Amino acid sequence: MKQGVSIEAKAKVLDLRRRYSIREVADQTGLPVGTVKTICSRSGAFRDNERLRAMCSLPPIRVSAETLPAAPTLPQQQKVTGDGEIDAVLWLRECISTGQAVMSNRPATTVFSPKFQ
Repeated sequence: MKQGVSIEAKAKVLDLRRRYSIREVADQTGLPVGTVKTICSRSGAFRDNERLRAMCSLPPIRVSAETLPAAPTLPQQQKVTGDGEIDAVLWLRECISTGQAVMSNRPATTVFSPKFQ
């Protein structure tokens, strides 16, 4: 029979999640990553975060006025939040904000580097 997570453990998870990534919270509490995600999701505490929504929303693609034939270089991929999926969205947002349509029209397999995941 499964035992539920105590209220104290849930409170600790929510407190840690405000400062750490889901994986780091799971490591610190000894809970599985899925359990940490479920606790955070069901709490509703992170549902309507305007700063996160603004950070993860993609800017509109601007048409580039450049006429240079040089191949565009992709921005450096960085670990910002520690969560690979969110960091990938932030990196994609940075690519789009360059205004070079060729970067946003590439298939995902050529845009995302395997070393980043």
